[in-house]
Amino acid sequence: MAKKKLTLKQEQFCQEFSKDWNGTQAAIRAGYSQKTANEQAARLLAKVSIQERVAQLQVEARKQTEITRGEVLGVLASILRSDVPDYFEENGKLKNFSNLTPVQKKAIESVKISKSGVDFKLPSKIQAAVTVNKMLGYDAATDFNVQLQNMDEAALDAIIARLMNKNQ
Repeated sequence: MAKKKLTLKQEQFCQEFSKDWNGTQAAIRAGYSQKTANEQAARLLAKVSIQERVAQLQVEARKQTEITRGEVLGVLASILRSDVPDYFEENGKLKNFSNLTPVQKKAIESVKISKSGVDFKLPSKIQAAVTVNKMLGYDAATDFNVQLQNMDEAALDAIIARLMNKNQ
């Protein structure tokens, strides 16, 4: 079966979507109506030809940047492990940047120098955790098939305990 060729507008949507993964905004930037952009994005992203093109653009981006999955996970791990007190001296002053570890430096989102001093911002740990969960598949449903017929009560209790531990 021959691949369906995308229209120019669909290709533009794919290009825009691969920039920030925001379907609604990608649809608007690709020229779809702002009123229906959300619906258009959902419709477009449901199409196999669009999904294939977006996946192709991901592969191209990986090749261009040469950033590995391991590097991405390393930065996200730095964010998850960062603690605000680690950036301060015992006297409460901000540590000199040169005294930070490479892991601590990776976790900094931004540094702003102003008349009142230096401000720094750490990224959201929640967003980092969500991203790591997706990348490692921790958010995927687990398949747990069990035949419950003719099972004694102790075995059923063991299964319930296993399920309870998995959800914690």
